[in-house]
Amino acid sequence: MKKNIRRAAVLLLSLIILTVPAFGLVNGIFLGSDTNGVNILNDRLRPGDEYWFPVLVAVNGAPPTQLTSEDLTRCILTARAVRGGTAIESVTVEEKLGLVYLRLLAGKEGTVQEHAATLRLNYQTRDRQDNVTVLPALKVGYNAMPDERLALLDPGEFLAVDAAAPIISTGQWDSLSRLNEHRSVTLHGDDWRFTVGTAGLGKRNLTYSHRPVEALVEQFPDRQLHFLSFPGEPDFALRGNLVLDVSQFAAAYNHDFYLYRCAYSKMYPLSFDYDRDAGELSFRPSQLSTYLITDRGISLRDNLPVTADDPAAAVNSRHLAADDAPVPMPMMNPNTGHRAGGLMAWLASLASVAGLGLLTASKRRP
Repeated sequence: MKKNIRRAAVLLLSLIILTVPAFGLVNGIFLGSDTNGVNILNDRLRPGDEYWFPVLVAVNGAPPTQLTSEDLTRCILTARAVRGGTAIESVTVEEKLGLVYLRLLAGKEGTVQEHAATLRLNYQTRDRQDNVTVLPALKVGYNAMPDERLALLDPGEFLAVDAAAPIISTGQWDSLSRLNEHRSVTLHGDDWRFTVGTAGLGKRNLTYSHRPVEALVEQFPDRQLHFLSFPGEPDFALRGNLVLDVSQFAAAYNHDFYLYRCAYSKMYPLSFDYDRDAGELSFRPSQLSTYLITDRGISLRDNLPVTADDPAAAVNSRHLAADDAPVPMPMMNPNTGHRAGGLMAWLASLASVAGLGLLTASKRRP
């Protein structure tokens, strides 16, 4: 049924577009939904995520079809950010399996605010007979945790952090504090939990991932590396208790762990307690950051793998002194409202039914 509605909407769109004055062969340019159903006009893009939006063109009044690699031999397609560029890590035109996509990596990872950006997508035939520019507007940001999640909690119950909605507001922190009679609250993800006081906290972003730090993976290909990253680096002002579940790889590490905090282009060795029976590491930070767990220490002198003969080698992090020096990290990559009105707004709403993004275009002849 949905497929029939979508086909009918695309067909109706093509008929409507024919009533708009045409200045060449191309009647409209569209960005289709990505493989996860994300629509660039209707949906908020998640920071740090990569999207592949199909590029579709309606030619001579026909329904929109996706550009192919063969089409690019007869046209030039370019894309760049023209506003709010920091909300976009990168945007490129890519080919995959003979089809053309707009590949976009959303930036502003860790932010608590929503950010707007505008792209400039230009389509031009190589014979310069047709030239179309579209300016799709998009939003980048995280979803807020719904209040209904708190309503279902009992006093003392752990609050699961949802990666799809990791923003927790000031009012929600206060509600958590009152629910627990102003005692510490425990937040948890799939392999971590953090117990901390929440009274008086402002908005915080609890998004987390296990995405590797590529620079470290490349520098240490012969060792086991496990990452836990909190891109928002939420600061709780007071120390809490962070517990990391390492039971899944404890045997592979021979129950010997080295823990580092990755921040400010350095690696700070951390001391911790290890509960062998539970398979858990625990330590007491006040701010959540990016952490690396490895099976061998890293030299504090030259950032090289530790050997038994290295006099400057790091001892097991459980026994590090508080004044141990940080380790320099290899060079790392930084983490990183245009609206149609009237007829075009109505067309855009119809395009959303078809799973397409209708883009307002400016068109010029050479």
